[in-house]
Amino acid sequence: MPALADNFGDDDWNMTLYDNCELPGGKNHYDLAKADSVYWSDKTKAGDSKLNFKLRRGDIGGCSSDKKRRHGAPFWERAELKARTGLADEMVHKISFEATFVKGFNGKRETFFQIHGWSNSCPSAPWLMMKFSHRKMEIEVLRGAHEGNEDLDTGHRGEMVSILDNGPKIADLKGVAQNFEIRLDRTVYPAEVSVSMNGKAVIPTTQIEHETCGDPTVKLGIYRPGEINPGTSHIAFDDVKVTSVGSIQVSQLQ
Repeated sequence: MPALADNFGDDDWNMTLYDNCELPGGKNHYDLAKADSVYWSDKTKAGDSKLNFKLRRGDIGGCSSDKKRRHGAPFWERAELKARTGLADEMVHKISFEATFVKGFNGKRETFFQIHGWSNSCPSAPWLMMKFSHRKMEIEVLRGAHEGNEDLDTGHRGEMVSILDNGPKIADLKGVAQNFEIRLDRTVYPAEVSVSMNGKAVIPTTQIEHETCGDPTVKLGIYRPGEINPGTSHIAFDDVKVTSVGSIQVSQLQ
């Protein structure tokens, strides 16, 4: 059975997610019991259920930064959950999930997967962002952040750099389950990441130029700039798993 309350997970998952920012509801209130921006679909005959995220125009996220004007938007819309456990250092992590793009994703900068880097002790930028913009998949990684900085202003946090800006078209993916795999290698510094979809490489192995204080953690859902995205977007996730091994066992994830 899917987990209830503020824990989200299923029997065929090994990752538990939670609501680290308040979820928007049908009338943009932040009551988890009433919020309809994140919900489980009805079970199939096989007993399976998918976790759905639905984001409408004006669904302002519950994080404090979502209500502020930044990065060209007056506010930010968000229906997103965060993993309970981060991706530890000195390990290789393989994150896999099934995603069905049900509706929308026709706007700009609509993120559906992140490896977030921020923690209370390290205001790191995201390490990886997967999104759709202008109806095509984009992938950005963190570049230019410096190891060991004490002055963590925006100049030292680095910036997100696009390494895929002409990816698969949303029209070719919508309505059909897509299987993603992200491989994050933290046995090297800087960390390295690769992304594949349905067994085919989307981006080859590339470096993430991050600060060592970062705490990489998976976030799933929809996150996008407000006001410039007029339509509703809807995505359903299933089979969310992470496999983590030490450097001696890396061959297990090849």
